[in-house]
Amino acid sequence: TSAALASLVALQLVTILPYQPYYFPYFNQLMGGGAVGARTLRVGWGEGMDRVAGYLNAKPDAASLKVAARWYRYMLDFAGKTLPFDERGEWTQADYVVLYIQQTQRMLDPSPGIIRYFQGRQPEHVITLNGIEYAQIYPSPFTRSAQPLVSCIPGRAALFGYRWEDAESPAPPPLRRLRVIWENQGVAGQPFPLVAALTNGDVNPDWQACSVAPGFEMAARTPGEVVESVCDVSQVGDRLPPGVYDVRIGVGNDDGSVDAFLFSQGWRSAVKEEDGSWRPAGRWESLDQIARHQVPPHSTPVDVYYQGKIRLVAYELSGTTMQPGQSLTITLYWQAVVPVEDEVVVFNHLFGLDGTVFGEADEAPAVPVSQWLPGQIIATTHHMQTDPTLPVPAVVTLDIGLYNADGERKALPMTDRSGQRVPPTITRLKFVPAVWPSEPPPVTANALFGDRLLLEGHSILPEAISPRENETLSLQLWWQALAPVDTDYAVFVHLVDAAGKIVAQADGVPADGRYPTNAWEAGERIVDNRLIALPADLPGGQYHLIVGLYNPLDGSRLPLAGRDAEFTSLRDIMVR
Repeated sequence: TSAALASLVALQLVTILPYQPYYFPYFNQLMGGGAVGARTLRVGWGEGMDRVAGYLNAKPDAASLKVAARWYRYMLDFAGKTLPFDERGEWTQADYVVLYIQQTQRMLDPSPGIIRYFQGRQPEHVITLNGIEYAQIYPSPFTRSAQPLVSCIPGRAALFGYRWEDAESPAPPPLRRLRVIWENQGVAGQPFPLVAALTNGDVNPDWQACSVAPGFEMAARTPGEVVESVCDVSQVGDRLPPGVYDVRIGVGNDDGSVDAFLFSQGWRSAVKEEDGSWRPAGRWESLDQIARHQVPPHSTPVDVYYQGKIRLVAYELSGTTMQPGQSLTITLYWQAVVPVEDEVVVFNHLFGLDGTVFGEADEAPAVPVSQWLPGQIIATTHHMQTDPTLPVPAVVTLDIGLYNADGERKALPMTDRSGQRVPPTITRLKFVPAVWPSEPPPVTANALFGDRLLLEGHSILPEAISPRENETLSLQLWWQALAPVDTDYAVFVHLVDAAGKIVAQADGVPADGRYPTNAWEAGERIVDNRLIALPADLPGGQYHLIVGLYNPLDGSRLPLAGRDAEFTSLRDIMVR
């Protein structure tokens, strides 16, 4: 008996060991082996998915691949990105789709129709264990994928994506046909017409009828099945001039109207070249064209990126010249470049040039960024109350950015399209007094610098000084802009001796650095306060106070109009 038992154990080991490390595919040969077992029992608990990963890792672009699989967590050491192959529809974005044996046995996930659709295609590779086909690997059938939960017309159809029929031609192909892949969600036995169009933002595009592809006639009449339709757009494409065009897809109605699919990822995905050939649009061509058609034309365009995932496309402001205490409304137009998982907070900060905070508005988008579709334009509106006590006139910078919503609020890196870091400042605004100063200066100068910066006059205290008593000169300069100024000039105020040597000075941007000259507009009168500290060892005698303007970038001085001089003398100062 012991010998017989040992023989049975040995026989069992001999039959099992060849299957290591995959023991689940073993089925008793006396009961029909794997072929019978796979027909009678539920098979597949993730075994073999490591071989799927190994096959795809051997591809030269493995790190950039996206693969959808029901058992994607078992794709150990896969170099690329995995997506769930389920009813949420992310699988349409994958480069490869994997059907696993338990899916084909249960016919549930993501749906029987989707499983049957792929079973009707030729897999690129099959993973076999113990003679059982465990996994079939299919290349994506789409040139452009849609998101079926969003690209959906309830009760009629959900769009999965489309591909060019001629896309694999070795020569530059003409545009002939689109093959649209969609799910029938209508009524049994009542097919409905798909239509397609090439547009450039047209309100009423030239819709072309599509026909059900051969072999899909029954699926087109059966709810839940996946259908392929062929759309011939060659005649329209031949008439169009070179450029980038929308590919629009919709469902026709009995009254001639069309319900178009929301399909932001696939818009602007056809480019007609100068030689008449067509190609699918590149990523940035698609994103830029979506923005051009969805962002209001009166907005101000920008092109900055946060972590390379979210793009700020444009902004609108309720005003650019304000008074302290007024409310500022900021509308921002965003575009997700890729799907975003982590939520963010939008920040809007107003800073004076001296670092003074004029206002803040931080809030999360009403539509969480995890729900933004790649390419879709999302507008967020923010209301900021400004500080009524802030000094004016002043130029302020508007900084716009994103924080991580969770944990410490740390600003996301901000770059240009090439990935180079850029500052968060988006634009500048002006804060001005309700009424500009109207009183005349005590001492008139009427010195015109260039052709638009007028020094009307000044006041100074005290008129006689003693530096040994740590006195300073308090100077006020009355300026007026005769026209807008392009250059940011600095004002220099020099106290010079009889030989022209500078003994004290007060240089800098007007209004304590708050209001540079390139913000001045015609009619504005700016009273610029200066304090000139005197050295304690300044000898007594008579000194001259001179004023002028210079460009800080190159040091060049702005000459006086009609005079061969670069400064004006205000007055003599007596030092005791």
